[in-house]
Amino acid sequence: MPIYGMALPDIHADHGMLTGMARTGRPKAELTLSDDERATLQRWARRAKSSQALALRANIILTCEPRPGRVPTITDEQVEKVIVDTLEETPDDATHWSRASMAKRSGLSRSTVGRIWKAFHLKPHLADTFKLSSDTSGDNTGG
Repeated sequence: MPIYGMALPDIHADHGMLTGMARTGRPKAELTLSDDERATLQRWARRAKSSQALALRANIILTCEPRPGRVPTITDEQVEKVIVDTLEETPDDATHWSRASMAKRSGLSRSTVGRIWKAFHLKPHLADTFKLSSDTSGDNTGG
């Protein structure tokens, strides 16, 4: 039966070898196992699979538990104030907030303000609207 337009090679049932295909590599020696050796190998295979499953379950459990670490010093209220001030107000002496000006207003560091803006995808230095030119001459060549 063809698969993807190719016919499968014939298989000899007595040798388990494929005909019509070149043989590559060294010839393989026949492996003969006693019943005890076969049982040992099967036990080892089960042990590896069960230990992998156990490790996976343990990893899932560990990721669900709270991990130890430093207690956050910045409260949710401080983060909310930075976000609200960034979106709803502008500084008195500028057209948009800079990290330094927001840090001065909020009492947080410039790095902290930058991390908050990055976490919430805020870019106050980018203009939100398109401004038309106030040039009334109609010459848009720029030169």
